[in-house]
Amino acid sequence: MGLPPALRNPVFCFWGLISVGAVSQLVLGLYSHQSMAVSFIVMAVGLVGLARWHLGRWVGIDPLVTAALTILTVALLVQPLIAPDCARCSGRAVRVLPLLWLMAFAVHAAYAVFSDMPVWASRWFKFLSWGGGVLVCLMLVELLGDAAVYRWVVDFPANEAVGLSRYNRAASLLALAIWSWLGWVMLRSGRSAAAPFLVAVVLVGLTAVLALGESTTSLLALALGLTAAVLAAAAPGWVLLAGTLTQIAVLAAGPWPWAGWPARLNDSFGQWPVTLWHRFEIWDHGALAAAAKPWFGWGFSGYREVPKTLAPTETYRYFVEAPTHPHNVFLQLWVELGIWGALAGGLVVLAVARAIWAGPRSARPTAIATFAATVTVAIAAYGAWQASWLAIIGFVMVSQAAVAAIAAPRS
Repeated sequence: MGLPPALRNPVFCFWGLISVGAVSQLVLGLYSHQSMAVSFIVMAVGLVGLARWHLGRWVGIDPLVTAALTILTVALLVQPLIAPDCARCSGRAVRVLPLLWLMAFAVHAAYAVFSDMPVWASRWFKFLSWGGGVLVCLMLVELLGDAAVYRWVVDFPANEAVGLSRYNRAASLLALAIWSWLGWVMLRSGRSAAAPFLVAVVLVGLTAVLALGESTTSLLALALGLTAAVLAAAAPGWVLLAGTLTQIAVLAAGPWPWAGWPARLNDSFGQWPVTLWHRFEIWDHGALAAAAKPWFGWGFSGYREVPKTLAPTETYRYFVEAPTHPHNVFLQLWVELGIWGALAGGLVVLAVARAIWAGPRSARPTAIATFAATVTVAIAAYGAWQASWLAIIGFVMVSQAAVAAIAAPRS
């Protein structure tokens, strides 16, 4: 007996990987951070394979992105010289770099395939709609029902509290992916008077869901994304230019934008949330670490190796020891890779900005909103090399590729 006809069809097989990866990243990511990266890898392999089969060639990567990844790869090769005392650095880089390259190939494959077959882009949003709907329902059950499903799945003790922060990554994914979905809704509805009402209802509802959790960063990302979308609807070029130049300026300024906040705001200490003040202290410590090794940094994931005594920690209130990352991607690039990390980050910012401007005009507002929301989360929440965070970025960029493909015939 041979394989069923469907399994002999490459398109069916590749879309099977894409659909399983996409839906599982949305649903399973709520309960397991590790599953987000695995789900994205499955989805990425499906996208790259689909592009190779459908287009008959391997899809290339934007030269700016290639240059950025090459810098990171070279940094790995010279890691023993840059950070000889960091035993974990090289191992961490070996795990992260293949994921970064795969993410780049998958996103470019998505742009190529969806542009050639817009119907496949619409299929993507069907996965996103169903998976996102299930994710929102599960989040409501968990946040309102004392983590009922999680307790049942892992047999969590009934007398212990489940930290709401475990749902922060799912909240971040929703706060970023919503803009692509809303872009798709607006394109499908055309000039329908009901479209703005639907968008408003969805945003208010999502805000209410996120407010039940502990992810203040996701709420801030949602707010700044909305602000960027409204402004970009009127002047997309100016908004994109201002945002891009601001990011380049912050990267070029080195660690100094993140230094000195505890001392500067000391008189108003009691007015700041504990989590934010802790961020101020981590950023201050990270900025001084970056200033100590501005050329090559402390190595991949080397922030933990920074001595606590490097900063005036006796004046800190919450800083006990350096965490695994400084909760700020821009600062982390400087801390761990020095000026070369900042250069790589700047190249990626330029590549994204160029892709947005080269895309369809009708897709620019939601693309700029996605860009703004993503940067908001990047500078306040996760580490640059966290696999779950990279998976979220990859998922969101694939979604944006689908919006661009659907919008192209209308522009």
